[in-house]
Amino acid sequence: MRRDSLWLCLIIVPMLRRGGFLYPRGRRQYTTDIRMLLCAITNRHLVGNQPAAQRDGLIALARVWAENGVALAQLREKDLPAEELILLAQAMQRAVRDVGATTRILLNAPLAVALAAGADGVHLPASAAAQRFDGIRRLDETRHHAILGSASSPFWISMACHTQQEVEQARDQNVDCILFAPVFEKRISSRFREEHSGDEHTLPGVGLAALAAACRVAHPVPVLALGGVTASNAAACVAVGASGIAAIRLFHGPPRGWSALR
Repeated sequence: MRRDSLWLCLIIVPMLRRGGFLYPRGRRQYTTDIRMLLCAITNRHLVGNQPAAQRDGLIALARVWAENGVALAQLREKDLPAEELILLAQAMQRAVRDVGATTRILLNAPLAVALAAGADGVHLPASAAAQRFDGIRRLDETRHHAILGSASSPFWISMACHTQQEVEQARDQNVDCILFAPVFEKRISSRFREEHSGDEHTLPGVGLAALAAACRVAHPVPVLALGGVTASNAAACVAVGASGIAAIRLFHGPPRGWSALR
């Protein structure tokens, strides 16, 4: 996250707290009535080559995800301008609401952008916790709806973690969930466009033992396994303590390949 964005968030959040817009700090109670939490992550280059087709494709995907039990949809299009991200997030939220689903649209962007979009939540890098990104708390349902004009559910915060230390820091920040990666593998592309890069290669993941350790450290915060997760190995992630999975390519495929996991 850019330093100016971090300072902006450090100013905004205390103002919201003083105004009564944030819940008091405290450990969140997490539901356990779902067999496997599903988090779908976008890659617009997997749905089209032209901007209009990419936008329409992601909106259509949001509707499919919502209809098939995806709990979290992370809009991860880091190279898009903030204005386009905001409009796309809002369109995806409308698609979810149109089918009467409760899927949360999380913006992988600075907190200020997610708030401006009225998104259901934000996905932050581990550095946010390491830099004492303190005091981010869930928004009151009524005030969130009135001020931001979007979700009827509280603001959701997920965080990316790659080490046990980062997991511990995220847990202490009271985030709503942790995406721990890479479990099985990490794909590297010089252009960050996996489907178009000719020099893509794969790095090994940290494995299920590291995922199990992360889940123990994170408790009671839910941990979602990320990195090389497929329909075939998803159950193994849950077996060692993960609350669910997160993936890009898996969820860009037809629902029959993943909807039975939930």
